[in-house]
Amino acid sequence: MMGSPDDPARAEIYRRGSPLYRAERIEAPLLILHGRKDKRVVPLMTEKMVEALAIEGKFHEVHWYDDEGHGWERRENKRDAFARIRAFLRRHLMDDLEAMPDEGDAASKGGGR
Repeated sequence: MMGSPDDPARAEIYRRGSPLYRAERIEAPLLILHGRKDKRVVPLMTEKMVEALAIEGKFHEVHWYDDEGHGWERRENKRDAFARIRAFLRRHLMDDLEAMPDEGDAASKGGGR
């Protein structure tokens, strides 16, 4: 384990390991699915990552699950996440530009560049 991110002696290790500080290196399209109630990876981290990706002009899609934490507990959210992942992979690996999640929303259709 890396210890606590609040430990000043470990701050540089956490910074080096964070994708937030390497957004410019990301080359592939990125799908981010995050629970708003996540206590391990607080939503602010995803918000900052999305901002960094936008600044760098990187293609990304983001979808929030308001009623989930770290991982999906609710069956409907699991199904939605799998549908989004499947559609994302079809669009970006199989060039199926029509592929959309079964119950797509505005965030999945235009959620990023």
